[in-house]
Amino acid sequence: GEEALQDFICAWLASRGIPYESDASWGIHAVFKPSGADVPAVLLAAHMDSDNLDLRALETLELKRDAKVLLHQGDVGLDCKTGIALALAVLEQLRVKETACHVQVLFTVSEESGQKGAIRAPLPRLLHGVRHGIVVDRMT
Repeated sequence: GEEALQDFICAWLASRGIPYESDASWGIHAVFKPSGADVPAVLLAAHMDSDNLDLRALETLELKRDAKVLLHQGDVGLDCKTGIALALAVLEQLRVKETACHVQVLFTVSEESGQKGAIRAPLPRLLHGVRHGIVVDRMT
């Protein structure tokens, strides 16, 4: 599941022109920083475990701001689906609204087997300029 999810997220980021780095040993790091935005970054982090991955359902993620809900059709079945969905929804809203916010996203692998992705990720290099971080990890 993690490999398929990593491929999906990379394709999602690429289709929206959001720069990212991907490594099977630790995960994905993406940066949303509009040109001229000289502000510290906020990091959104989650892990990519998957127990029932339906990519078609994941593609239907939609943030309904007025209702304050995140919707999808079908079973997404991610252990940390809240974190993945939240981070992707934030990136999408920032991209569409053309805001000057600087947000970085880190999705790690192998959470269930000792946090290996978080340990292997080259954090000092990746997270340059991050001032605050939000780790979302809740089974839903």
